[in-house]
Amino acid sequence: MNWEEIKIKVPWGFVAAKSWGDSNNFPIILIHGLNDNAGSFDTLIPLLPQRFNYICIDLPGHGLSSHFPRTLPIEYTHLLMTLQIILDELKQDKYILIGHGISATLLPLYAQLKPEKVVKIVLIDSTYTFVNPPGTYLTRIEEANALLMKYINFKPENRKSYTYKEAVKKVIRRRPLGVLNYKCGEQLVRRMVEKVGEKKYMFTTDGRYKALVQPSLSFNYVTELLEKKPLKCDILVLYTSYTLDISTKIFKYMIPYLDLFKEHRIIIDGDHHIHHTQPEKVSNHIEKFLLN
Repeated sequence: MNWEEIKIKVPWGFVAAKSWGDSNNFPIILIHGLNDNAGSFDTLIPLLPQRFNYICIDLPGHGLSSHFPRTLPIEYTHLLMTLQIILDELKQDKYILIGHGISATLLPLYAQLKPEKVVKIVLIDSTYTFVNPPGTYLTRIEEANALLMKYINFKPENRKSYTYKEAVKKVIRRRPLGVLNYKCGEQLVRRMVEKVGEKKYMFTTDGRYKALVQPSLSFNYVTELLEKKPLKCDILVLYTSYTLDISTKIFKYMIPYLDLFKEHRIIIDGDHHIHHTQPEKVSNHIEKFLLN
């Protein structure tokens, strides 16, 4: 399946994307997790039905996309707003949405806000806006403000540079919930570095994401929100065994959260990056869901 680079206009610049297949086909929007980019779907898309147009976006400050304006912290709702702007700009009546990690948590919220726009959602290794214990929100705001001051005063030319191989190895190492092989690491690096000298590269990912400000919601609030505005689209949840195991052992407050949409859940043996490193383990489930 062939692909082309496209740019989607947003008020602060553009969102870059890889568009796979015929642009006249029904649109499926794919959104990567934090510190990844559209390259994280490079191995999965060729295994999916060719009757769709797959548009894999780079979130703002990731891949080839413009950064958000640099004088404010980045908040979770900014990503939700970005999704709405992108879909409005693409001017299609309806969409299928696929998200990984934190981007998976955006999709049910968007489907609640715009139920007439969403036919199906596929949630890979996450489900809904995260629940957080009391106090987390204030701590996160404090971290975000401190990081913002550092970011505003930071000169891009002072970033550390790497050889291409060093950059790939760095991306592979920075994976708290799984393992990437070299090929997958390279597919990400192609969209997240810029050449700055003879055989030297610097990373371009927005550092403010290290302190992304997320909503501080209780599990009761989340369940009440879903009861008052239930999802009307079809749902497929693909959780990995590694993420479920780690989350239940370390983040015990998240155990009820992990069971959201349990009736739509399939557990895949593998880690957080399985859609990228072993796409054949998820592609059959997604294909069946898309064609059903």
